[in-house]
Amino acid sequence: MAMGRLIQASLLLLIVSGCATNKSVTEQIQPLSHRVIQLEQKISALEKQLNDQDQKITISLQNSESARNSAEAVKTSLINAEKGSQNSAARAEAAAATSESAAARAESSAARAEEAGNRAVKAFELEQRK
Repeated sequence: MAMGRLIQASLLLLIVSGCATNKSVTEQIQPLSHRVIQLEQKISALEKQLNDQDQKITISLQNSESARNSAEAVKTSLINAEKGSQNSAARAEAAAATSESAAARAESSAARAEEAGNRAVKAFELEQRK
């Protein structure tokens, strides 16, 4: 019987010492709960910062794309202007060549007219002598 009482006492002691009260559980969980809340707040703040950075990156990419498109448009305009300038220069050179040719023909015509005038003067002088 002493052995039975000893077993009962051991079981009672085991049950009493192994059971936790609500107060002790709350005291142990409360610091962990507080840390979990802090970690959740930090995670939330980090997610907000990440979203803000994503938005800034998206805006920067859009601005870069816009700037690239503008640069391409300017490049195309410059190429077209250069082609137009080259065409204008070619036309100007052709016009200058035509002008030079016309000036040469005019000089030739003036020389022939002068010769004809000289001949007319000689003919008039000969007529006057007769």
